[in-house]
Amino acid sequence: MTTFERDVGDVIVTYENELLPRIKQGRPYELIFPAETVVVENPIAVIARNADRHHVRDLADAFVSFLNGEEAQRAFVEFGFRPTNENVVKASAAAFVHPSHVFTIAGLGGWDSVFAALFSPQGAWTRAVEETR
Repeated sequence: MTTFERDVGDVIVTYENELLPRIKQGRPYELIFPAETVVVENPIAVIARNADRHHVRDLADAFVSFLNGEEAQRAFVEFGFRPTNENVVKASAAAFVHPSHVFTIAGLGGWDSVFAALFSPQGAWTRAVEETR
């Protein structure tokens, strides 16, 4: 983003959470959303062995619960992240564009399949990058 904001390049392909806060700050970006797009998921997990070893399991579980609660989810919306809490999803629906078709990595066969199709030595992304050299 920093490079783009220094007028290097004409177009940037990025996540909406990178741009929505900047637009709120008055930066004049034109957003174009594809009709079909993948759902970007930002998961959180407690690593049981680490939390247990450091005797913080209760605190870690409480933090995850907090992040999934309405207060934290509303804060995420302020920074351009789509909420997962159903009440906040409904309340913030107008803050986001809703493409006509969204899909998940699981719907594409999972990360192993997607990685092989895109980023392996024979993957589409790898080939496209190599063709530009």
